[in-house]
Amino acid sequence: MSRTIEAIVPPDRTEALLGRLKQIDGVVGLSLSRNASIRPPGDIVTIQATNTVSPAIFNLLTEFDLARSGLIRTSQNSSLISSQNDVALHRESSETIWEEMLNLLREQSNVTVNFLVMLFCSGALAATGFWTNTLFLVLAGQVLGPHFEPLARIPFGVVVRRWQLSLNGIIAAIVGFFSVALGAAIAVGFLQVVQPRPGLDLNTQTVAQYFSSLSGSSILAASIAAIAGSVIIAAQQLVLLTGVYLGLNLVPSMSLVGMAIASGKWHLAQSSFINWLANAGLVLGWCAVVFSLKQVFWHRRQALN
Repeated sequence: MSRTIEAIVPPDRTEALLGRLKQIDGVVGLSLSRNASIRPPGDIVTIQATNTVSPAIFNLLTEFDLARSGLIRTSQNSSLISSQNDVALHRESSETIWEEMLNLLREQSNVTVNFLVMLFCSGALAATGFWTNTLFLVLAGQVLGPHFEPLARIPFGVVVRRWQLSLNGIIAAIVGFFSVALGAAIAVGFLQVVQPRPGLDLNTQTVAQYFSSLSGSSILAASIAAIAGSVIIAAQQLVLLTGVYLGLNLVPSMSLVGMAIASGKWHLAQSSFINWLANAGLVLGWCAVVFSLKQVFWHRRQALN
């Protein structure tokens, strides 16, 4: 994916920056608007570049300290047409840059009312599915809320050395999954009144058994989903995260925790929480591995913000 990078540059650094940018082969277009920026004051340098050279450009912008003394804005082009650069454009990778990944994770996992309501509804919907033994409702609960991103944010912050990002991810995960359990507990309390099922035993229900116990196949599925999820984040192919949500047991197992606590079934709560811990641990571990490999073989730099 080709990229437009716009940098506001102090005038005394503009010529030196342009000279260095001209030496980078993947820079397809380069334009300058002198003294066009009011805040912060400076020249605006606009760079049209292939994705492959994005790390080199950002290393250069870091060298010129433009994240502090100026301003940097990025966007992805719907198309970029340049006959002279056809070969480079056709060979582009789908890799995004650290800053865009960071912005995506912030957008999806900052603790906001919308974030908490979505996860609350995820837990309530999954609990309704368990109560009625309706698998598609459990699956709907899995894809309703952004539960992968808060966990992915934690190792991402460690890899790019942005500790506040990791701390915010921890807070988002704790508060978010508490909302899942709370939604499930309130839903089961409501269902006990409007649709009582005295003979219901979640311990013997096939769907609930899968999400409250560990097996080799469930660990393999969660590992594959965690690896795929981190790659999807790195490529910003968000539509594909639905498969990741379904491959992980995070929402169903935490929903069972809330349901079990509300029903006084402590053994089920314990086994479901262990399942959740295992899935969360796999997400943290595999995301750390994938992001570290991305850092070593592609980015080789810290995030600017």
